Amino acid sequence: MAMSTWARGRCRRAPPCPWGRGRNGKSFGAIPSCSRSPPQQRACAASRPRTRKRSNLRPLPGVRTEEELMAAYVAGDARAFEQLFARLAPRLHGFFRRSFGEQVADDLLQVTFMKVHRARQQYQQSLRVAPWIFTVAARVRLDEWRKRRRLPEDADEEALARADEAAALSADPPTSNDLQEAVRAALERLPESQRAVIHLHRYEGMTFAEIAQVLGTTPGAVKLRAFRGYERLRQMLDGVLR
Repeated sequence: MAMSTWARGRCRRAPPCPWGRGRNGKSFGAIPSCSRSPPQQRACAASRPRTRKRSNLRPLPGVRTEEELMAAYVAGDARAFEQLFARLAPRLHGFFRRSFGEQVADDLLQVTFMKVHRARQQYQQSLRVAPWIFTVAARVRLDEWRKRRRLPEDADEEALARADEAAALSADPPTSNDLQEAVRAALERLPESQRAVIHLHRYEGMTFAEIAQVLGTTPGAVKLRAFRGYERLRQMLDGVLR
């Protein structure tokens, strides 16, 4: 599927993508030919979410990977759990906070780690830890949405996506002149099914296949939601970036 102009925007097109890259592969904030003023370029570059990319570098000596910590935790190492919690809790909290706010995110974070603790023996060491735990978190998130939308107990991500469409969430542009605040507000205006995909893709650096596994859907459905979500963000932020 072709990527949206949001994801691969070009500097000479108006309005350019705030998080994309130009033809030469550089970020918009670094392209000399950009039509925007230098302050606008710097603001645009600062607004891009920090994508969590995988690293091919080996971990520092003495620093255990998430997979090593999980293996030790499964074997009964309580300190390994504390370290794993310290690494993943802020990321999981951010995942919940985008959907439900601060207070509910606190509660759902606790529920998630309780479920992780109960299911720890089911973890397979061949799996990456973060997607596995985010799969647990996604189920907790879906349970919460079932309650809020009064969906059947067996409702899945596809049912939630259909409920999003029926709710017809507002796509009005953010009113803030601050670019970072406008991006945050625009993300909040996205349908939940699109917002979750974009969060996992942009902020957690997961592939579409991993996101599909986390959300219990197909890679094709994930790509479609990402395409629609990025395009919707581009439209909402059009006026802010002019």
